[in-house]
Amino acid sequence: MPEADAAVVEKLSVAGAILLGKTGMHEWAYGIASNHPHFGPVRNPWNTERIAGDSCGGSAAALAAGLCSFSLGSDTGGSIRIPAAPCGTARSR
Repeated sequence: MPEADAAVVEKLSVAGAILLGKTGMHEWAYGIASNHPHFGPVRNPWNTERIAGDSCGGSAAALAAGLCSFSLGSDTGGSIRIPAAPCGTARSR
């Protein structure tokens, strides 16, 4: 458990958002396979034999599986854009 929440999480909480949980992500958002060394792989909800893709794959997988209406992620070298393709999600601006 982290000692503090990220600023965006604090702001969402204050605004009344219901935070459902945390998703798989590599440390520092540097990972290519959504296969976390401590927590195991993040599976693609369309084909669980496949990975979700890149370090923020947990965010894309949760959204694609219909577990949430939005999900947070970072974009260090494509960390959220890359999983958006195999999971069939897209980011908004």
